[in-house]
Amino acid sequence: MSEKVICSHCHQENDNDDIFCIKCGHKLTSKDITTVVLGIKNKVEDIKKEFTSNKQNNTPPKETAPVAPQPPQKPPVVPLPPKQPGIRIDYGNDYNTLRAWLIVVSVLLVTIIIGALIWWYNVYLPETNKIRDHYYGYTYVYETPTPTPSPTPTRTPTPAPTRKPTSSIVGKTCRINDPGANVRSGPGTNYNKVGQAPQGHWYKILSCTLSDDTGNDWYKINMDGTICWISSTLVELDGNTSGTINGKPISKPNNNSTSNTVSIIGETCYIFDDGNNVRSGPGTEYEKIGQVNSGASFKIYDYKICLTGRVPRDWYKIYVNGQYGWISSGIVELHGHRDGTAYGVRVYD
Repeated sequence: MSEKVICSHCHQENDNDDIFCIKCGHKLTSKDITTVVLGIKNKVEDIKKEFTSNKQNNTPPKETAPVAPQPPQKPPVVPLPPKQPGIRIDYGNDYNTLRAWLIVVSVLLVTIIIGALIWWYNVYLPETNKIRDHYYGYTYVYETPTPTPSPTPTRTPTPAPTRKPTSSIVGKTCRINDPGANVRSGPGTNYNKVGQAPQGHWYKILSCTLSDDTGNDWYKINMDGTICWISSTLVELDGNTSGTINGKPISKPNNNSTSNTVSIIGETCYIFDDGNNVRSGPGTEYEKIGQVNSGASFKIYDYKICLTGRVPRDWYKIYVNGQYGWISSGIVELHGHRDGTAYGVRVYD
C-alpha cells in the first residue's frame, strides 16, 4: 500500500509522488510528509500496546459484535401550542338574512333553468324543425291543441214591424205545399223553430209582413193553438206556389203570363242613377268589374233571378266596356218601369 501525503492547507490526501496538492494546488513539502509518517508511527504504537495488553490478560481480542438493525424510530410528537383565547363572532340576524337570500337566489335560478328548458322544448325546437323542414322540403305534421269553442250567446231577435201589404192577403186561407215546412217564432229564418206544419193542411193568414233575410213575405198563422210564422214560398195561395213580395204574388213566366209579365231578352234598359256596379255574375256576391252612370243604355242578353238580397230581383246580362256583366233590374228602367222584375214579372216597391 502506497503512502499518502496530507496537504497541510486543505487536508486532501495525495499520492507520495505528488508534488502539488490535487485539490488546492499547494506544493507539498517535507512538513506534509512528516505529518504522514508521524501518524503512521503513532498508529503502529497503538496496535502494539493493545496486542501486548491482550496477551498479558490471556484474553482474545475483542470482537465487535454485529449491530442488530434498529427499527425505524417514529418522529417525536411535538405538542401543539396551547390555544390562545380568541374572539367568537356572533352572526345573529345577519347570518339568518344571508341564508334566506341564498335560498331565494337558488329558487330563482332553478325556476329560470326550468322555464328555459320548457321554452326550448315547446317553442324553439318546433320552430327550428319547421325552418329545417322548409329548407330541405320535408313535411311534418305538428299537433296543435284545438281551442275550446266558447258558447255563443243566444241572440234575441227584434220583432220586425208589421207592414200592411198592398193586396188583400190577410184573412185568406193558405195550403201547406212543402213537406216538413218549418214554422218559426217570428217572420224570418233568424227566429227559433217552434215546429213543422204538415203538408196539405190549410191555415188562415192572420197577418203578413216582409222578411229582412229572404225578401219574401211571411204569414202569421195559428197552428193548433200556436201562433207562428211561415214563409210564403212554402204555401200555396190562390194557385201561386212561388210566394209573395209585399202581398204581390211572384210567378215564373209561363204561357199564361199575366199583364205584369214583360219581355226582357233583346230589350234595351236605361240607367237612371249614378255609380251602379256591374258584376261578374247575377248577384251581389260576385266580383265588381265596373260601373255605369245615369243616361247609359244597354241591350239585355239574358236575365236570372237572384234570391240572396233583401228583395228578390232579376239580374240582366249586358255588354259593357268590351265584356259581359250583370246588373240588377232594380237600378234600371225597362218599359217605363223602375222597380225591377222577379222571374220576368214586374215588382212594385
